[in-house]
Amino acid sequence: MRIHRAVLRIAAICLSPMLLLGGCSSPVTIQGVTASGDGTVLTLSLSSCNADLAVDYSEDEDALMILVQQRGSLLALGGDDCNDLGTIVLDEPLGDRIVIDEQTGQQIAPIYEPWNQQEYSEAQYRAALEETAACIRNEDPEARVEISDGAEGPRLDVEFGDLADGASSTVDVGPCYVEFLDPLRR
Repeated sequence: MRIHRAVLRIAAICLSPMLLLGGCSSPVTIQGVTASGDGTVLTLSLSSCNADLAVDYSEDEDALMILVQQRGSLLALGGDDCNDLGTIVLDEPLGDRIVIDEQTGQQIAPIYEPWNQQEYSEAQYRAALEETAACIRNEDPEARVEISDGAEGPRLDVEFGDLADGASSTVDVGPCYVEFLDPLRR
């Protein structure tokens, strides 16, 4: 078992603009994990509210166990009103190992962005994009839907027409993403 220690660089996303004495709650839990397509970079969404954090993680062939600890905090109006983002770079891809928040003991299923490239080929992802595009066109024939090639591979670009009240489409195309793309992000 290999144990690592890193200091997370935090990008705060605070919902409360006021600063006061006091800090956020001490326990730091992992709210979610986003993995790069190749599974080597993990972005953690943390309930730390601008705290000075350290992360310890151990890994073996079955699991990646992460423990985030608060070393101090900035002065902020407290509670759980903000999340921070931290990044872990793995030596080897995550693969089919599970991710466990050691603070809570909970298993966290990572979401791959843009897709799980360890499990699915670019051709499979492109086919899922095409299915999603067809589904969106079926749900909203006025939508402009294109598949383009970006730096990280193919991507889906969707533009909805404006409605008279300035809003875009009222059609819910979320199920299209859930049905065709979400399975490739797990």
